[in-house]
Amino acid sequence: MGSSLDAHGTLLGLAWLVFAPIALIAALLKRSNWFSSKESQLFYVHVASNCAVVLLTAIGVAVIALGEDDDDDDDEEEEEEEEEDEDNEDNHKSLGAFIAIFILIQVSPLRRQSACALRMLAGRGFNNSFALVALTETGGSWRTAFEVVHGLVGYLLALSAHANVVVGLDIYGAEDASVGVMALVVIFWIVYVVFRLYLLYVQLFVKKEPLFGGSGGSSEKQRLGVPDDAEVEIAMRES
Repeated sequence: MGSSLDAHGTLLGLAWLVFAPIALIAALLKRSNWFSSKESQLFYVHVASNCAVVLLTAIGVAVIALGEDDDDDDDEEEEEEEEEDEDNEDNHKSLGAFIAIFILIQVSPLRRQSACALRMLAGRGFNNSFALVALTETGGSWRTAFEVVHGLVGYLLALSAHANVVVGLDIYGAEDASVGVMALVVIFWIVYVVFRLYLLYVQLFVKKEPLFGGSGGSSEKQRLGVPDDAEVEIAMRES
């Protein structure tokens, strides 16, 4: 079971302590003027990092689930030690199930758009495929609602997963690592929230843009090379 635990911890730690923060940072930088010329690239970093999170999480859960079937040879002493952490294990599993469910909620609305993006990427180039996913309905009520829900669920997932990694390290007996990870997570979220509030201040009081929706419209689509509505409809039907 030790090797399964090692693999599980490594995969989930890599997913949520490396790729999830990269996805969050890319989405945040995409909102800033400093990287306006790299907006499409940052979007792809965000998408690719989230794909890595989902893939590594799925593999990590499968590894530990299959590893439990091989746990019949554990001796009594190990079983007694595990009983002491039973509550933590239950919490860890429950939170893990919660995260898995919300991952499905987070990615399920994007399946069709992602297939369409891959088709456009193969035939039309980098910017058009980005624009199709991110700005097909820029300024519309659907896009605004999606961005709000997508962001809130993303924050909820990241915070829950970070807490679960710390709990998992405690169960594994790596108390020092648990404390270190907790410190890094706290520092990350403090820096992230401060920068996010700064960008919000710039948006509302410097640029005087609305809280939701932004400028949007046809000019934004044209700037990022979005295909016209007819091309989008054809691509969506073919997907």
